Amino acid sequence: MRDGTFVILRMGREAIPIDKMANKRILDCLPNSAKYYIAEKKILSQVDHDKLGLKSSKRLYKHRTMLTDDIANRIFCGAVKCRPVIKQLKKRSVEFVDGTIVDDVDAIICATGYNVTFPYIDIVA
Repeated sequence: MRDGTFVILRMGREAIPIDKMANKRILDCLPNSAKYYIAEKKILSQVDHDKLGLKSSKRLYKHRTMLTDDIANRIFCGAVKCRPVIKQLKKRSVEFVDGTIVDDVDAIICATGYNVTFPYIDIVA
């Protein structure tokens, strides 16, 4: 993983969806910097990004996020492995920039992200 990501769990405490928890009137009174600080601390307290190999060098609102309840568990149990940047591809192996080599590779999935667009909605200036 090049620069990590922030994993935001969809389910908050007491099984309340995270978007419902975040939509509180009290938050409207806070400056954006305080809202960003609170959100980042909350997210980092739910998932140990460093231990899972997802740690980002950037702050929450200046970097990509992943909204999911599954990825942290899949990484934890070994079903998904976060790897650093690929240095070299060979016929059946992959070498990473940290020097590790994985042999007998069947497939490489490049999760490069995507841009969310709504082309059917007119933009009003």
